[in-house]
Amino acid sequence: MGFACIPTQNIEKEVPISKILDSSTSKSMSSTSVKSSKTYKTSTTTTTLPPLSCPSTDWILFDRGTYSWCIYLYWFPSPVYGNSALPYCKTLNSASVVSGFQNRAEVNSILSVANPKGSWLQIFIGAYRTSACMNSHLTSTCNQLTTFEWTDKHTTGTDGFVWEPNQPDNTGLIQRYVILWTGRNFMDDTGGMGNGAICGIQAKYF
Repeated sequence: MGFACIPTQNIEKEVPISKILDSSTSKSMSSTSVKSSKTYKTSTTTTTLPPLSCPSTDWILFDRGTYSWCIYLYWFPSPVYGNSALPYCKTLNSASVVSGFQNRAEVNSILSVANPKGSWLQIFIGAYRTSACMNSHLTSTCNQLTTFEWTDKHTTGTDGFVWEPNQPDNTGLIQRYVILWTGRNFMDDTGGMGNGAICGIQAKYF
């Protein structure tokens, strides 16, 4: 006697919703984990810049900490007035200005170049009498550190002011400029005839 084969039935079982969520969450977390564990390679290019320099070797390069500054001692073809010094500096470079001194070391470096030219030569500096001290002689308020201010928009502080004794005295209350005398230090001046000017420009990657 033969037996008939009874088809196997697929019986669906109910799966608790919590397991479905667990499974979905597990897959989602697994996918996130894989994604976050990827590493991305980046390539960096190192560019070597040339050293900061001055327009030519005739300029002296000074490190001022946050920037470098170039100074050139310009001798006029013939003596000129103080307010005519800037155009001469511009002939060297359009960005050049009449320079101040950041510290005594810069003053000494320029004097080492200027002094061999002779004694008592007048060199204009980028400093001008402040409005508060325009009509004042040397006083406790208008003293060697407060009477003048740098005009080149780069030089800061007062370490570069190195005056002759009893200077700046503002004789006649008309001395608006600063002169560096060869063989000497600073003196205030009316802006009369000078023999040269201190020109300055910020060092660049030329």
